[in-house]
Amino acid sequence: PTAGLRLFSGGRPELQQLEFDARFVSQELPVWAKMKPSPISRKQLFDFGRSANCPDQFQNKMIEAACFLHTELPVRMARLTLQLDALPHGLPMTPEVQAVRECYSASFYDLVSTPRPQTPELEKQFLAILKNVYARHTFGNGLAYAVQKLHQQEEGIDLQLQSFLNKFYTARLGIRILSAQYEELHTPREGWVGIIEERCSPAKHAQEVGQAVTSLCKGVYGVAPAIEVVGVTDGHFTLVPRLLRRILFALLKNSARATVERYGVDRPLPRIVVAISSGDEDVTVKVSDEGGGIPWSALSQLWSWYYTTAKQPVWFSPDAEQQRMTGHGLSDCTRPEAADLFPLNAPKPKSLAEYGFGLPMSRVFARYFSGELTLIPMEGYGTDAYLYSHRLGDCDELLSEDTL
Repeated sequence: PTAGLRLFSGGRPELQQLEFDARFVSQELPVWAKMKPSPISRKQLFDFGRSANCPDQFQNKMIEAACFLHTELPVRMARLTLQLDALPHGLPMTPEVQAVRECYSASFYDLVSTPRPQTPELEKQFLAILKNVYARHTFGNGLAYAVQKLHQQEEGIDLQLQSFLNKFYTARLGIRILSAQYEELHTPREGWVGIIEERCSPAKHAQEVGQAVTSLCKGVYGVAPAIEVVGVTDGHFTLVPRLLRRILFALLKNSARATVERYGVDRPLPRIVVAISSGDEDVTVKVSDEGGGIPWSALSQLWSWYYTTAKQPVWFSPDAEQQRMTGHGLSDCTRPEAADLFPLNAPKPKSLAEYGFGLPMSRVFARYFSGELTLIPMEGYGTDAYLYSHRLGDCDELLSEDTL
């Protein structure tokens, strides 16, 4: 075996040496990358998971799921890895991209070299391997950091990279959603099917995320605007709360920051309103603030992976490398709900803009199951953000053919 890069894994302080047969990986990646992935819907995940909850079906269903992932995940990883090799501007040679590629190569090897999990014992072994793979990729923003640094160093970076990052993080999200769903099915919870909450209350999650944002805002500015949840506050829907909470966090954080910076700490702050509605097809969440808005001409910048309003984003500060290597910063959207907003022992932020990538990443989350996230600014007044989620859940994952 050929040793890969020395990396911290899953935000833990101990080093892990990645080892895999590099020659085997280089030969097999093109073969697996020619295979097509199998997009699935939230409804399929839910229905399959619910059928697996029957005690007499559980083991057979877990073997079926494991066999599917044993093929599906390497296909997705192979296609994604080869796309990394094709990046322009010398990006494949940067430490961040090399580290990402090395992780996917090691994970690809771990899965492909594992026997097909057709028995209970092999399924148990596959689960253990997949847990390690999942932890290895917990902190996954290295590619975006590399592109953002390149953008600061070179003017006129083409839009191809913007499109690639959207596709890359959609592909990464798909891998993690499938892995997390399979893993969570092994520890059943009342009212849940894996990572899907059967009676999810957007109002409850908005209130909890609002409390977290209020605490963060007060820690930075000493004050925070009130956050009020209105509309269908008693509604319950079948959703993936981890995605919902990450999006709400980004939106409320931006609204709180804009409001405080517009009005200052010595004047009364207008409230931020989270309105929830539901129809036959969609569950819609609107976040409204009076933070001053932005010019319509600047709207496209907010969706850019290159753009940040922070004077010195945390990832380019003197201790940026240490924070990256210890896993501090933007936590992963597929972590358990109790820890999905802030990593443990993360350094106290000096600005609400330090997290970075909030809006483009949130739109990736929203679109993954055919939802949408849009912004409507009113310059001089404020901004309305609309999050649409498909209520029926029968739309397949949004997978790009040329990346996946």
